[in-house]
Amino acid sequence: MFLSFLTKLKKIEISKFLDNNKIIFTVFTIPLELFLFVIRISCKIFSYNSGNIVIVSLNKLGDSVFTIPAIIEIQKKYQNKIFIFCFAESVPVYKLALKNISYCIVNHREFYFNNRISSNKANKLLRTLKPEIVFDFSNTMTSATLLFNIRAKKIIGTNRTQFRNIYDYFIPMRNSPHLMDNYLDIIEPVVHLLDRRQIKIFPKKSSSDGIILIHPFAGWKSKEWNFTKFIKLVKILYESYDVSLIFPGNINIPKDVYEEIISDGIKCIETIRMEDLIENIKKCSALIGNDSGPIHIANLLGKPTFTIYGPTNPDIHIPIGSHHSYTALKINCSPIENEKVCITNAGRFGCPSFECMSQQSWENVLLKIQTFLKENRISNKILIN
Repeated sequence: MFLSFLTKLKKIEISKFLDNNKIIFTVFTIPLELFLFVIRISCKIFSYNSGNIVIVSLNKLGDSVFTIPAIIEIQKKYQNKIFIFCFAESVPVYKLALKNISYCIVNHREFYFNNRISSNKANKLLRTLKPEIVFDFSNTMTSATLLFNIRAKKIIGTNRTQFRNIYDYFIPMRNSPHLMDNYLDIIEPVVHLLDRRQIKIFPKKSSSDGIILIHPFAGWKSKEWNFTKFIKLVKILYESYDVSLIFPGNINIPKDVYEEIISDGIKCIETIRMEDLIENIKKCSALIGNDSGPIHIANLLGKPTFTIYGPTNPDIHIPIGSHHSYTALKINCSPIENEKVCITNAGRFGCPSFECMSQQSWENVLLKIQTFLKENRISNKILIN
């Protein structure tokens, strides 16, 4: 019954429904592809000669970090003016790793139907950049509606196959070995890559005697380990290490739980702005949390990370490097090899039990974290007092 429920959830995703019904897919896509082909040819006739390079990156924080190695390689190749077209929250993250980049910030409100369709205002904003070359790092219908009539000489990117005629270089999407490889694939038609493995690693820069930060939240609930278990974990680690909880200021933690944490002497850090989060991660020796933006920001800053995975595939999402570790519980509906997420779209379609997270015991997670801290030589607070 459980697996039957999950199968039904899988079928509600329209794009997969079209893939599995070839007649409907053909009827739908042939007119669309013809229309996009005609529009693209027309736009190229009147293309810009500005020399401007535009990277469209309408991504969540973790994916924004994953684009950085590819953007660095673009900078090495082109001396032109480079713009990143993105949401405001991504800008402080990009500024940690990128120099001599301009940013064109678009508001989330400029996209309709659950962020699938770009508004006329968003399209006009992109056109003000007069891009000669566009790299599409968004890989969604959102960017397709944004780019289909842009007058660029070259549009390079990946998307659903029905949108391929938007691109001069269309790169098929893949889910292995890592999400960073999707973005490196996009630039490879015009940028020569020497060592992919090394490009994807952000070097370790941490000190061993900083605070260990624990971030118990994520972008959505299904990616979050049990909050009560996190609190137990914090209390046990606090006996030997300098540990602090860190979380967004808009998260409502029950008052009695909050007061209990404070009474135990454990510091709680509430972050209001993205800059607050970044500044605190800069000072830490390691970050422990769910598969979420803060983990990937810590990776970008060279901090060791320990991640608790559930409905997302750690092989595809994990920060790369020997100073990172994780735990995950494999169950029947977990993502298999080369699958990015589980069949409930990482829980966003709904999940009746969240067993992949709830069944991970705090004892097992604690043992793995203690090993991780020893391997990264994180200082015990007793030794530094």
